[in-house]
Amino acid sequence: MAEQKNPTKSFFLLKKTSEPEIGFTTGTCAAAASLAATRMLLTQKNVSYVTLLTPKGIKVFLEIENQSFTKNSATCSVKKFSGTDPDVTNGIEVFSTVRKITDNQIVTNFQRDDISNQISKQNKSLQQAAGSVDEIPIKITGGKGVGKVTLPGLDQKPGASAINSVPRRMILDGVKREIGFFLEQNGEICDFKKVFPGLEVEISVPGGEEIAKQTFNPKLGIVGGISILGTSGIVEPMSEQALLDTIQVEINVRKAQGFEVLPVVPGNYGADFLQSEFGFSVETAVHSSNFVYDSLLMAKNSGFKKLLFCGHLGKLVKVAGGIKNTHSKYGDHRMEIISQVAEDFIPKEQLSSIKKELSACISTEQAVKILDSLDECQEIRNKIMAEITRRIQKNMIEWTEGGLEIEVIVFTKEQGLLGESQGARNFCSKIWREI
Repeated sequence: MAEQKNPTKSFFLLKKTSEPEIGFTTGTCAAAASLAATRMLLTQKNVSYVTLLTPKGIKVFLEIENQSFTKNSATCSVKKFSGTDPDVTNGIEVFSTVRKITDNQIVTNFQRDDISNQISKQNKSLQQAAGSVDEIPIKITGGKGVGKVTLPGLDQKPGASAINSVPRRMILDGVKREIGFFLEQNGEICDFKKVFPGLEVEISVPGGEEIAKQTFNPKLGIVGGISILGTSGIVEPMSEQALLDTIQVEINVRKAQGFEVLPVVPGNYGADFLQSEFGFSVETAVHSSNFVYDSLLMAKNSGFKKLLFCGHLGKLVKVAGGIKNTHSKYGDHRMEIISQVAEDFIPKEQLSSIKKELSACISTEQAVKILDSLDECQEIRNKIMAEITRRIQKNMIEWTEGGLEIEVIVFTKEQGLLGESQGARNFCSKIWREI
């Protein structure tokens, strides 16, 4: 392939960076292929490249491959590029087939989304087309190589294709935007709703079923293929040293700002929780990512004496079990740890069945729901969460050899606050005064 046609190079020309390289998600591939297939179906012409604005705000310029079309359908693909740190999906072809649906009974339950806000800023004629676009039912489904969800607790409900909500939004936006442009140019001569009473967008990944065996999908109850993922549309380089350097910089900044108590969260969930519950700006806390142990040592070595760690139960329960890095590659022992702690609090006659239910959970939210189903559930759940919080705090203090006074807050998005150490709110008050 000639260099000017290399989608990776095109992508990074727009990014204006070289090393380390970033990549794009399976969701971006699916959206770009769907956009291109829609254009091919409407114009009856091949499409070689498309540009797509990702949720991250980065515009990508991607090559379209394997094009084919008829009057009733169009198919094409985009090759996945994972960046400097490739995963098992690097190089796969993500296909999209967009086809007309002419049976109104079939399209009754198709998804409808309003894109008037996105379109209205472009021009008036396209804005006028938005109403017509919104009336067109569009169904997004997974074909061969895309997994099916079989268990609750994930982004999509059981029975749905494993195409997460942000990629679905990206696909819908791209397809409807193409329709809007088409109506702008051809609306006067095209009775669109008669020609296109509905569209089906089918995403497929050749070899996806085999690739999925190398991922966590089988354990999550996603069968038959990979997931179409991505919240930002972009795959950021994940060099461990680069991440650690970033954490150290954040700690240094807080030290220079005069913080007495260093607030730390694993990621956005923790930052959002501190904002919603305690009024902190989302920029207040240092993001440790999975590097809990390393972040604690860096804080200690940077001269901090007090630290507040706020995190989702799904991350911090691993710390309760002595796990220093919470990345899944070091093991997923969440349910084992919750079950082990629960042994001391659940009535013996219920223990065996509850442990069996916990072992089948794929999320800590599910595990908490099971604890909430117990007799005297609130008291038992509170005791279990208090013990988990105590163990988290104990391990963190031991890892820093007592060099840090550490307080802990544990939550889930669904259940909210689950546990807090005795001095956590006092530390929150100190941080509030500092910002």
